[in-house]
Amino acid sequence: LSLDNYTKRSVGMTEAKRNNHSTEKPLFSTVIKGSGMEIEISARKSDSKIPIIYDVRPQSTTDFTRGYDQILANLKLPKESKVLFASGKENSRDVALKSRSWLIDLYFRNITDVFPIYDSSTKYVRKLEQRINESKYRDEPKGEEVKLMVCFGGQTAQDVVKLVAYRKDIPYVGVFGVISSDGYASDRAVIKKRNKYPISQKATAPKFLFVDTETALGYDREMDKCYPKILSAGIGDIVFAKTWTYFDFEQHMQNTAENREALKLVKEPTFELISFIRERKKDDFDGLRDLDGIERLGNFGVENAAEAMRIAKSSKPCSQSDHHWWRIIDRKTNGKILHGISTAQNALSLRAIHEELEGPLPDKYSFDELREVAEQVGIPTQPYKIRISNNLYVHSLMKAAEINESESNYIKDLKKERHLRKDILIDILTKKKILT
Repeated sequence: LSLDNYTKRSVGMTEAKRNNHSTEKPLFSTVIKGSGMEIEISARKSDSKIPIIYDVRPQSTTDFTRGYDQILANLKLPKESKVLFASGKENSRDVALKSRSWLIDLYFRNITDVFPIYDSSTKYVRKLEQRINESKYRDEPKGEEVKLMVCFGGQTAQDVVKLVAYRKDIPYVGVFGVISSDGYASDRAVIKKRNKYPISQKATAPKFLFVDTETALGYDREMDKCYPKILSAGIGDIVFAKTWTYFDFEQHMQNTAENREALKLVKEPTFELISFIRERKKDDFDGLRDLDGIERLGNFGVENAAEAMRIAKSSKPCSQSDHHWWRIIDRKTNGKILHGISTAQNALSLRAIHEELEGPLPDKYSFDELREVAEQVGIPTQPYKIRISNNLYVHSLMKAAEINESESNYIKDLKKERHLRKDILIDILTKKKILT
Protein backbone atom coordinates (compact mmCIF):
# COMPACT_ATOMS: atom_id res chain seq x y z
CA LEU A 1 0.00 0.00 0.00
CA SER A 2 1.45 3.35 -1.03
CA LEU A 3 0.02 6.39 0.72
CA ASP A 4 1.92 8.81 -1.49
CA ASN A 5 0.56 8.06 -4.96
CA TYR A 6 -3.06 9.08 -5.11
CA THR A 7 -4.97 9.30 -8.37
CA LYS A 8 -5.88 12.92 -9.01
CA ARG A 9 -8.53 13.95 -11.52
CA SER A 10 -10.53 17.14 -10.98
CA VAL A 11 -14.08 17.58 -12.21
CA GLY A 12 -15.75 20.97 -12.55
CA MET A 13 -19.02 20.29 -10.75
CA THR A 14 -19.14 23.43 -8.66
CA GLU A 15 -16.79 26.21 -7.70
CA ALA A 16 -16.22 24.31 -4.47
CA LYS A 17 -13.29 21.91 -4.65
CA ARG A 18 -14.36 18.38 -5.52
CA ASN A 19 -12.66 15.10 -6.46
CA ASN A 20 -13.73 12.42 -8.85
CA HIS A 21 -13.45 8.69 -8.22
CA SER A 22 -10.17 6.81 -8.33
CA THR A 23 -9.61 4.97 -11.62
CA GLU A 24 -6.89 2.59 -10.50
CA LYS A 25 -7.52 -1.10 -9.79
CA PRO A 26 -8.91 -2.01 -6.37
CA LEU A 27 -6.46 -3.18 -3.73
CA PHE A 28 -8.80 -5.97 -2.68
CA SER A 29 -12.34 -7.11 -3.49
CA THR A 30 -14.96 -9.32 -1.90
CA VAL A 31 -18.70 -9.97 -2.20
CA ILE A 32 -21.33 -9.77 0.54
CA LYS A 33 -24.80 -11.25 0.19
CA GLY A 34 -28.10 -10.32 1.79
CA SER A 35 -31.74 -9.64 1.10
CA GLY A 36 -31.51 -11.59 -2.16
CA MET A 37 -28.77 -9.31 -3.55
CA GLU A 38 -25.02 -9.39 -3.95
CA ILE A 39 -22.77 -6.36 -3.58
CA GLU A 40 -19.12 -6.34 -4.60
CA ILE A 41 -16.96 -4.37 -2.21
CA SER A 42 -13.52 -3.12 -3.12
CA ALA A 43 -10.72 -1.42 -1.25
CA ARG A 44 -9.00 1.51 -2.93
CA LYS A 45 -7.38 4.87 -2.32
CA SER A 46 -8.96 8.25 -2.90
CA ASP A 47 -7.46 11.71 -2.98
CA SER A 48 -8.90 14.52 -0.91
CA LYS A 49 -7.66 17.10 1.58
CA ILE A 50 -7.41 14.23 4.05
CA PRO A 51 -6.23 11.04 2.26
CA ILE A 52 -8.90 8.35 2.60
CA ILE A 53 -8.31 4.62 2.10
CA TYR A 54 -11.64 2.89 1.46
CA ASP A 55 -11.09 -0.46 3.07
CA VAL A 56 -12.65 -3.91 3.28
CA ARG A 57 -12.95 -5.44 6.72
CA PRO A 58 -10.65 -8.50 6.17
CA GLN A 59 -7.97 -6.12 4.93
CA SER A 60 -8.30 -3.41 7.57
CA THR A 61 -5.39 -4.55 9.70
CA THR A 62 -3.23 -5.45 6.70
CA ASP A 63 -3.65 -2.15 4.88
CA PHE A 64 -3.06 0.02 7.92
CA THR A 65 -0.02 -1.87 9.16
CA ARG A 66 1.54 -1.93 5.69
CA GLY A 67 1.21 1.84 5.51
CA TYR A 68 2.24 2.47 9.13
CA ASP A 69 5.85 3.51 8.47
CA GLN A 70 4.76 5.71 5.56
CA ILE A 71 2.28 7.49 7.83
CA LEU A 72 5.08 8.18 10.33
CA ALA A 73 7.34 9.39 7.53
CA ASN A 74 4.60 11.66 6.18
CA LEU A 75 4.26 13.20 9.65
CA LYS A 76 8.06 13.47 9.90
CA LEU A 77 8.20 11.07 12.83
CA PRO A 78 10.92 8.43 13.30
CA LYS A 79 9.87 4.76 13.12
CA GLU A 80 10.58 4.23 16.82
CA SER A 81 8.18 7.02 17.91
CA LYS A 82 5.88 6.24 20.81
CA VAL A 83 2.32 5.81 19.47
CA LEU A 84 -0.88 5.43 21.49
CA PHE A 85 -3.62 3.16 20.13
CA ALA A 86 -7.25 3.74 21.18
CA SER A 87 -10.37 1.87 20.13
CA GLY A 88 -14.12 1.60 20.44
CA LYS A 89 -15.95 -1.58 21.35
CA GLU A 90 -15.53 -5.22 20.30
CA ASN A 91 -14.85 -5.29 16.53
CA SER A 92 -12.67 -2.20 16.43
CA ARG A 93 -10.84 -3.31 19.57
CA ASP A 94 -10.05 -6.69 17.96
CA VAL A 95 -8.63 -4.91 14.90
CA ALA A 96 -6.57 -2.59 17.12
CA LEU A 97 -5.13 -5.50 19.12
CA LYS A 98 -4.22 -7.46 15.97
CA SER A 99 -2.62 -4.43 14.38
CA ARG A 100 -0.64 -3.64 17.54
CA SER A 101 0.54 -7.25 17.85
CA TRP A 102 1.66 -7.34 14.23
CA LEU A 103 3.56 -4.05 14.42
CA ILE A 104 5.30 -4.97 17.68
CA ASP A 105 6.12 -8.62 16.92
CA LEU A 106 7.23 -8.21 13.30
CA TYR A 107 8.49 -4.64 13.11
CA PHE A 108 9.37 -3.85 16.77
CA ARG A 109 7.38 -0.61 16.73
CA ASN A 110 6.75 1.33 19.96
CA ILE A 111 3.00 1.15 20.67
CA THR A 112 1.20 1.48 24.00
CA ASP A 113 -1.57 -0.79 25.26
CA VAL A 114 -4.89 -0.21 23.45
CA PHE A 115 -6.93 2.39 25.32
CA PRO A 116 -10.68 1.51 25.34
CA ILE A 117 -13.37 4.17 24.70
CA TYR A 118 -17.01 3.26 25.29
CA ASP A 119 -18.75 6.63 24.95
CA SER A 120 -17.97 10.20 23.90
CA SER A 121 -18.22 11.66 27.39
CA THR A 122 -15.92 13.97 29.31
CA LYS A 123 -15.12 10.94 31.48
CA TYR A 124 -13.18 9.27 28.66
CA VAL A 125 -11.60 12.55 27.59
CA ARG A 126 -10.12 12.92 31.09
CA LYS A 127 -9.04 9.26 31.19
CA LEU A 128 -7.27 9.48 27.85
CA GLU A 129 -5.49 12.70 28.84
CA GLN A 130 -4.36 10.99 32.04
CA ARG A 131 -3.13 7.94 30.08
CA ILE A 132 -1.02 10.19 27.84
CA ASN A 133 0.47 11.95 30.86
CA GLU A 134 1.28 8.59 32.50
CA SER A 135 2.98 7.31 29.35
CA LYS A 136 6.11 9.34 30.14
CA TYR A 137 6.98 7.09 33.07
CA ARG A 138 4.80 4.03 32.39
CA ASP A 139 5.82 3.07 28.84
CA GLU A 140 9.27 2.52 27.36
CA PRO A 141 11.29 4.50 26.70
CA LYS A 142 10.75 6.44 29.90
CA GLY A 143 10.41 10.18 29.60
CA GLU A 144 9.34 10.13 25.95
CA GLU A 145 5.99 11.67 25.10
CA VAL A 146 3.34 10.17 22.82
CA LYS A 147 4.03 11.44 19.28
CA LEU A 148 0.94 10.08 17.47
CA MET A 149 -2.49 8.71 18.34
CA VAL A 150 -4.32 6.12 16.25
CA CYS A 151 -8.03 5.57 16.82
CA PHE A 152 -9.81 2.41 15.67
CA GLY A 153 -13.59 2.62 15.59
CA GLY A 154 -16.63 4.76 14.91
CA GLN A 155 -17.46 8.38 15.59
CA THR A 156 -17.84 7.96 19.36
CA ALA A 157 -14.22 6.90 19.86
CA GLN A 158 -12.93 9.24 17.14
CA ASP A 159 -14.49 12.30 18.82
CA VAL A 160 -12.74 11.59 22.13
CA VAL A 161 -9.36 11.08 20.44
CA LYS A 162 -9.60 14.12 18.17
CA LEU A 163 -10.44 16.39 21.14
CA VAL A 164 -7.53 15.06 23.22
CA ALA A 165 -5.27 15.29 20.15
CA TYR A 166 -6.18 18.97 19.90
CA ARG A 167 -5.60 19.69 23.58
CA LYS A 168 -2.28 17.83 23.64
CA ASP A 169 -1.19 19.03 20.16
CA ILE A 170 -0.64 15.47 18.94
CA PRO A 171 -1.52 14.34 15.38
CA TYR A 172 -3.95 11.45 14.98
CA VAL A 173 -5.03 8.89 12.38
CA GLY A 174 -8.51 7.35 12.11
CA VAL A 175 -8.72 3.62 11.28
CA PHE A 176 -11.62 1.20 10.76
CA GLY A 177 -14.09 4.06 10.91
CA VAL A 178 -17.40 4.36 9.10
CA ILE A 179 -18.96 7.36 7.41
CA SER A 180 -21.96 7.64 9.73
CA SER A 181 -21.87 11.43 10.13
CA ASP A 182 -20.15 14.54 8.81
CA GLY A 183 -17.87 14.62 11.85
CA TYR A 184 -15.40 11.91 10.83
CA ALA A 185 -13.19 14.34 8.88
CA SER A 186 -13.95 17.62 10.64
CA ASP A 187 -11.96 19.53 13.23
CA ARG A 188 -14.94 19.39 15.59
CA ALA A 189 -15.77 16.83 18.30
CA VAL A 190 -19.18 16.24 19.86
CA ILE A 191 -18.67 15.48 23.56
CA LYS A 192 -21.31 14.72 26.17
CA LYS A 193 -21.13 16.25 29.61
CA ARG A 194 -22.96 14.59 32.46
CA ASN A 195 -26.65 15.59 32.58
CA LYS A 196 -26.12 18.02 29.70
CA TYR A 197 -26.69 18.03 25.96
CA PRO A 198 -23.89 16.97 23.54
CA ILE A 199 -21.67 19.96 22.72
CA SER A 200 -19.57 20.54 19.58
CA GLN A 201 -16.03 21.62 20.45
CA LYS A 202 -12.89 22.62 18.58
CA ALA A 203 -10.70 19.57 17.92
CA THR A 204 -8.14 18.16 15.46
CA ALA A 205 -8.98 16.60 12.10
CA PRO A 206 -7.32 13.24 11.33
CA LYS A 207 -4.21 13.17 9.14
CA PHE A 208 -5.30 9.94 7.39
CA LEU A 209 -8.57 7.99 7.31
CA PHE A 210 -9.06 4.27 6.74
CA VAL A 211 -12.79 3.78 6.12
CA ASP A 212 -14.49 0.39 6.57
CA THR A 213 -16.74 -0.03 3.52
CA GLU A 214 -17.99 -3.49 4.48
CA THR A 215 -19.70 -2.21 7.62
CA ALA A 216 -21.15 0.69 5.65
CA LEU A 217 -22.62 -1.60 3.00
CA GLY A 218 -23.84 -4.47 5.20
CA TYR A 219 -27.55 -5.27 5.23
CA ASP A 220 -29.76 -4.41 8.17
CA ARG A 221 -33.15 -6.10 8.49
CA GLU A 222 -34.49 -3.36 10.78
CA MET A 223 -34.11 -0.68 8.13
CA ASP A 224 -36.30 0.08 5.11
CA LYS A 225 -35.42 -2.31 2.25
CA CYS A 226 -32.73 -3.82 4.52
CA TYR A 227 -30.66 -0.74 3.68
CA PRO A 228 -27.36 -0.54 5.56
CA LYS A 229 -28.04 1.42 8.72
CA ILE A 230 -24.61 3.04 8.89
CA LEU A 231 -24.72 4.20 5.28
CA SER A 232 -28.23 5.62 5.73
CA ALA A 233 -27.02 7.53 8.79
CA GLY A 234 -24.04 8.89 6.88
CA ILE A 235 -26.19 10.06 3.97
CA GLY A 236 -28.66 11.50 6.47
CA ASP A 237 -26.17 13.69 8.31
CA ILE A 238 -23.81 14.55 5.45
CA VAL A 239 -26.47 15.23 2.81
CA PHE A 240 -30.07 15.47 4.04
CA ALA A 241 -29.39 17.46 7.19
CA LYS A 242 -27.63 20.04 4.99
CA THR A 243 -30.83 20.53 2.94
CA TRP A 244 -32.08 22.42 6.00
CA THR A 245 -28.97 23.66 7.82
CA TYR A 246 -27.75 25.68 4.83
CA PHE A 247 -31.00 27.70 4.96
CA ASP A 248 -31.00 28.13 8.72
CA PHE A 249 -27.34 29.16 8.65
CA GLU A 250 -27.88 31.58 5.76
CA GLN A 251 -30.76 33.32 7.57
CA HIS A 252 -28.93 33.74 10.87
CA MET A 253 -25.20 33.93 10.12
CA GLN A 254 -23.06 37.03 10.44
CA ASN A 255 -22.33 38.31 6.95
CA THR A 256 -18.57 37.71 6.91
CA ALA A 257 -16.40 36.46 4.06
CA GLU A 258 -15.67 33.27 6.01
CA ASN A 259 -19.33 32.50 6.58
CA ARG A 260 -20.21 33.19 2.94
CA GLU A 261 -17.47 30.80 1.82
CA ALA A 262 -18.67 28.15 4.30
CA LEU A 263 -22.23 28.52 3.04
CA LYS A 264 -21.06 28.15 -0.55
CA LEU A 265 -19.19 24.94 0.30
CA VAL A 266 -22.32 23.38 1.78
CA LYS A 267 -25.28 24.69 -0.21
CA GLU A 268 -24.80 23.86 -3.91
CA PRO A 269 -22.86 20.59 -3.52
CA THR A 270 -25.59 19.25 -1.20
CA PHE A 271 -28.21 19.47 -3.90
CA GLU A 272 -25.77 18.15 -6.48
CA LEU A 273 -25.47 15.03 -4.37
CA ILE A 274 -29.27 14.83 -4.13
CA SER A 275 -29.44 14.97 -7.96
CA PHE A 276 -26.62 12.42 -8.19
CA ILE A 277 -28.58 9.96 -6.02
CA ARG A 278 -31.79 10.47 -8.00
CA GLU A 279 -30.10 10.10 -11.39
CA ARG A 280 -28.31 6.87 -10.42
CA LYS A 281 -31.51 5.09 -9.40
CA LYS A 282 -32.18 2.37 -11.93
CA ASP A 283 -34.42 -0.64 -11.43
CA ASP A 284 -33.41 -2.08 -8.04
CA PHE A 285 -30.24 0.03 -7.64
CA ASP A 286 -30.88 2.77 -5.10
CA GLY A 287 -28.12 5.22 -5.98
CA LEU A 288 -25.39 5.01 -3.36
CA ARG A 289 -24.92 1.41 -2.28
CA ASP A 290 -21.57 0.86 -3.94
CA LEU A 291 -18.01 2.07 -3.58
CA ASP A 292 -18.45 4.93 -6.06
CA GLY A 293 -21.32 6.26 -3.96
CA ILE A 294 -19.45 5.90 -0.68
CA GLU A 295 -16.38 7.58 -2.12
CA ARG A 296 -18.48 10.47 -3.43
CA LEU A 297 -20.08 10.78 0.02
CA GLY A 298 -16.72 10.55 1.79
CA ASN A 299 -15.02 13.17 -0.34
CA PHE A 300 -18.00 15.48 0.05
CA GLY A 301 -17.64 15.15 3.82
CA VAL A 302 -13.96 16.08 3.65
CA GLU A 303 -14.01 18.73 0.93
CA ASN A 304 -17.27 20.42 1.84
CA ALA A 305 -18.78 19.70 5.26
CA ALA A 306 -15.52 19.48 7.21
CA GLU A 307 -13.96 22.36 5.27
CA ALA A 308 -17.00 24.59 5.89
CA MET A 309 -16.77 23.99 9.64
CA ARG A 310 -13.05 24.74 9.57
CA ILE A 311 -13.51 28.03 7.70
CA ALA A 312 -16.42 29.19 9.87
CA LYS A 313 -14.54 28.06 13.02
CA SER A 314 -17.71 26.39 14.28
CA SER A 315 -20.12 23.60 13.40
CA LYS A 316 -22.89 26.09 12.50
CA PRO A 317 -22.74 25.64 8.70
CA CYS A 318 -23.65 21.97 9.30
CA SER A 319 -25.54 22.13 12.59
CA GLN A 320 -28.65 24.22 13.18
CA SER A 321 -32.22 23.65 14.41
CA ASP A 322 -32.22 20.05 13.21
CA HIS A 323 -29.21 19.25 15.42
CA HIS A 324 -30.66 21.03 18.46
CA TRP A 325 -33.75 18.90 17.98
CA TRP A 326 -31.56 15.76 17.83
CA ARG A 327 -29.81 16.72 21.08
CA ILE A 328 -33.10 16.54 22.96
CA ILE A 329 -34.00 13.21 21.34
CA ASP A 330 -30.52 11.83 22.05
CA ARG A 331 -30.78 12.71 25.72
CA LYS A 332 -34.33 11.36 26.09
CA THR A 333 -33.41 8.05 24.40
CA ASN A 334 -30.00 7.63 26.08
CA GLY A 335 -28.18 7.87 22.77
CA LYS A 336 -29.99 4.93 21.15
CA ILE A 337 -31.02 6.81 17.98
CA LEU A 338 -28.46 7.13 15.19
CA HIS A 339 -27.43 10.76 14.85
CA GLY A 340 -27.60 10.85 11.04
CA ILE A 341 -31.05 9.27 10.83
CA SER A 342 -32.43 11.68 13.42
CA THR A 343 -30.95 14.85 11.90
CA ALA A 344 -32.25 13.85 8.45
CA GLN A 345 -35.75 13.31 9.82
CA ASN A 346 -35.62 16.63 11.63
CA ALA A 347 -34.37 18.52 8.57
CA LEU A 348 -37.21 17.15 6.46
CA SER A 349 -39.78 17.96 9.15
CA LEU A 350 -38.53 21.54 9.45
CA ARG A 351 -38.84 21.92 5.67
CA ALA A 352 -42.42 20.60 5.89
CA ILE A 353 -43.24 23.09 8.68
CA HIS A 354 -41.72 25.97 6.68
CA GLU A 355 -43.74 25.01 3.60
CA GLU A 356 -46.99 25.07 5.55
CA LEU A 357 -46.33 28.32 7.41
CA GLU A 358 -44.23 30.37 4.99
CA GLY A 359 -44.01 28.57 1.65
CA PRO A 360 -41.22 26.66 -0.19
CA LEU A 361 -37.55 27.22 0.56
CA PRO A 362 -35.45 29.17 -1.99
CA ASP A 363 -33.85 25.99 -3.36
CA LYS A 364 -37.21 25.01 -4.91
CA TYR A 365 -37.05 21.43 -3.64
CA SER A 366 -40.31 20.40 -2.03
CA PHE A 367 -40.61 18.32 1.11
CA ASP A 368 -42.24 15.51 -0.88
CA GLU A 369 -39.38 15.43 -3.43
CA LEU A 370 -36.68 15.21 -0.76
CA ARG A 371 -38.67 12.69 1.25
CA GLU A 372 -38.83 10.39 -1.78
CA VAL A 373 -35.04 10.55 -2.25
CA ALA A 374 -34.44 9.99 1.48
CA GLU A 375 -36.58 6.86 1.47
CA GLN A 376 -34.79 5.73 -1.69
CA VAL A 377 -31.57 5.45 0.33
CA GLY A 378 -33.16 3.80 3.34
CA ILE A 379 -33.75 6.81 5.62
CA PRO A 380 -37.04 6.28 7.50
CA THR A 381 -38.89 9.60 7.40
CA GLN A 382 -41.44 8.82 10.10
CA PRO A 383 -40.32 8.85 13.76
CA TYR A 384 -42.25 5.73 14.73
CA LYS A 385 -40.02 3.68 12.41
CA ILE A 386 -37.07 4.35 14.71
CA ARG A 387 -39.20 3.88 17.84
CA ILE A 388 -39.80 7.55 18.64
CA SER A 389 -43.33 8.37 19.78
CA ASN A 390 -45.27 11.29 18.31
CA ASN A 391 -45.31 12.96 21.72
CA LEU A 392 -41.53 12.69 22.20
CA TYR A 393 -40.88 13.95 18.67
CA VAL A 394 -42.97 17.11 19.04
CA HIS A 395 -41.93 17.69 22.67
CA SER A 396 -38.27 17.54 21.59
CA LEU A 397 -38.86 20.19 18.93
CA MET A 398 -40.42 22.55 21.47
CA LYS A 399 -37.58 21.97 23.95
CA ALA A 400 -34.94 22.51 21.24
CA ALA A 401 -35.83 26.23 21.25
CA GLU A 402 -34.35 26.46 24.76
CA ILE A 403 -30.83 25.24 23.80
CA ASN A 404 -28.15 27.95 23.56
CA GLU A 405 -30.52 30.85 24.16
CA SER A 406 -28.01 33.40 22.90
CA GLU A 407 -27.99 31.84 19.41
CA SER A 408 -30.64 32.39 16.73
CA ASN A 409 -32.20 29.71 14.57
CA TYR A 410 -35.51 28.83 12.95
CA ILE A 411 -36.99 26.94 15.91
CA LYS A 412 -36.35 29.89 18.21
CA ASP A 413 -37.94 32.24 15.63
CA LEU A 414 -41.05 30.05 15.49
CA LYS A 415 -41.48 30.03 19.24
CA LYS A 416 -40.65 33.70 19.77
CA GLU A 417 -42.34 35.37 16.79
CA ARG A 418 -45.15 32.97 15.96
CA HIS A 419 -45.79 31.64 19.47
CA LEU A 420 -45.98 28.22 17.89
CA ARG A 421 -47.93 25.71 19.96
CA LYS A 422 -47.62 21.96 20.22
CA ASP A 423 -51.07 21.32 18.76
CA ILE A 424 -50.24 23.35 15.62
CA LEU A 425 -47.04 21.35 15.09
CA ILE A 426 -48.94 18.09 15.47
CA ASP A 427 -51.50 19.23 12.85
CA ILE A 428 -48.76 20.18 10.35
CA LEU A 429 -46.69 17.03 10.82
CA THR A 430 -49.79 14.84 10.66
CA LYS A 431 -50.95 16.54 7.46
CA LYS A 432 -47.52 15.85 5.92
CA LYS A 433 -47.79 12.21 7.03
CA ILE A 434 -44.72 12.46 9.22
CA LEU A 435 -46.73 11.63 12.31
CA THR A 436 -49.21 8.77 12.16
